[in-house]
Amino acid sequence: MKILEEIIENLSDSNFQITSALIKTKILLHKIGRKDLSEWVNNEINGYVGKENLPEYRIIPSIVLANFESFSHRATSHPIPLHHLDQNTREALQNICIRQSLASIEKLLLSETKNFQNPIPMEFNAVLGAGLEEHFFIRNAWCSFTSHDLAQIPLQVRSRLLDFLLEIKDLIGDELTDEHIVEKISMANTSEIFNNTIFGDNTTILIGNNNHQHVDNIIKNNDFNSLKNYLKQNSVNDFDIEELRKSIEIDKNSYEISENKIGPSVKGWMKTMLSKAVDTSWNIEVGVASSILANGLQKYYGFF
Repeated sequence: MKILEEIIENLSDSNFQITSALIKTKILLHKIGRKDLSEWVNNEINGYVGKENLPEYRIIPSIVLANFESFSHRATSHPIPLHHLDQNTREALQNICIRQSLASIEKLLLSETKNFQNPIPMEFNAVLGAGLEEHFFIRNAWCSFTSHDLAQIPLQVRSRLLDFLLEIKDLIGDELTDEHIVEKISMANTSEIFNNTIFGDNTTILIGNNNHQHVDNIIKNNDFNSLKNYLKQNSVNDFDIEELRKSIEIDKNSYEISENKIGPSVKGWMKTMLSKAVDTSWNIEVGVASSILANGLQKYYGFF
């Protein structure tokens, strides 16, 4: 099959953009009657939503750095102790989930930047600062990760996709018509080959439309149902959504709302949700969680 040979050749060239090979792979999967395997390809092209299907190669190590000071001393871009935090929180801060599209990652790697930053919401400054000596307070903190670790993501995608395509090439052999290829593919356990080459021998990933996630980011002004749908699609549970509804009701006549600002009760709810992101009871990366909440509430209130 010509397109199969073409993709293999493209992936063998380290200068060829992987995103282009992924798009061609989508076409190939449709041609061989296995478009149900396209979810991983789509996620790599468009970026991932949530952590459920995030491959292990997209979780990279990081260190927590901060600018902090006292009345007489100041430290910039300095590591801070995390021993006072619980294990889940430490692991969440020391392992960054990279959900961006592969094209975005490749674009970042074209820059000369050696270290990248994932900001930690300022609401956690006091919690992080509890591990410092008395009188020090944190101005801002972030998770820092290297371009070397980030570069492993496109490398892994290239390698795993190439492994899968070579397995398919071995399976179908040479000089077969497209009809014979589809027939041969249908008789083979292509899903197992895909799982083993893309995710690893001991990993089981749900494949097909039943595992498809769609995020509709349309939030209407003062329409709580649209905000509720947005939050549910970002893994916020029903209890927390109901708590937000109560907080919005409490704040509706507050001075802050008249000034186009978030009210005190909703601010308290946001702090609770960010705490859940840190201790991983809300299955969203801390930096992403802050953006999700701010984006959703600003659109709900009409603050732009």
